[in-house]
Amino acid sequence: MKNTTEYEEIILGLQKSIDLKVFVQKVVGDSEIVVHTVRNTIHYVSLHLKSYKKEVRRLIFNFQCFNIILVPRMHNAATDALANATVRISPLRDRFSIKILYKPSILDNITNLHIFDDDQ
Repeated sequence: MKNTTEYEEIILGLQKSIDLKVFVQKVVGDSEIVVHTVRNTIHYVSLHLKSYKKEVRRLIFNFQCFNIILVPRMHNAATDALANATVRISPLRDRFSIKILYKPSILDNITNLHIFDDDQ
């Protein structure tokens, strides 16, 4: 579940950067599997994460320069604070936006999804 969440965060961040016309992107992650898989330095990916990797790799092509680095969780206090604030839905002085997800970015990984009438 942790790796799925990490992929969702990367996908949402990349999509937002594309919307904002960002051309250079640096992603910081604390999941070794996700970071190394996106970098193609390891090739093992569990079946349920393959679609996430494929989507991230597709989004990366929108940037002139892209880098993803691994930062150990214990050295990632700022990101953890942001994640905790987001979970509580308490923005820090309007410095970031919150997007509430109703379903995962990669639909083939859904095990329990209720389809609403307005879903396309």
